[in-house]
Amino acid sequence: MESARLLYSALFPSILLYGIMFWGNSLHAISIFKLQERAIKIMKQVSRNTSCRQLFKTLYLLPLLCMFVHETLMFVKYNSQVYTKKSFVHSCNNTRNKEDLFVIPVKP
Repeated sequence: MESARLLYSALFPSILLYGIMFWGNSLHAISIFKLQERAIKIMKQVSRNTSCRQLFKTLYLLPLLCMFVHETLMFVKYNSQVYTKKSFVHSCNNTRNKEDLFVIPVKP
């Protein structure tokens, strides 16, 4: 079990995190998440139809979606000077949301 966890920790997170901000919300992320679940189930030696939610918690591992959210939030935090705050866009500067980041609406 411990060697399987070491192998997982050495391989999976680095591969999953590489470029996750670019492909994390794509349709292919679902198949990668299923591979991650399969690796967790093999590591814990449980059946294929076992839920992985509790397994991730007991192993202290982040699922792919949580990795994507974490990396995106860290990117925004470290590059906050690039983004515009609402106080610069709207004329009413004395609101409680003035420090929020302004998101430019984009048509799909």
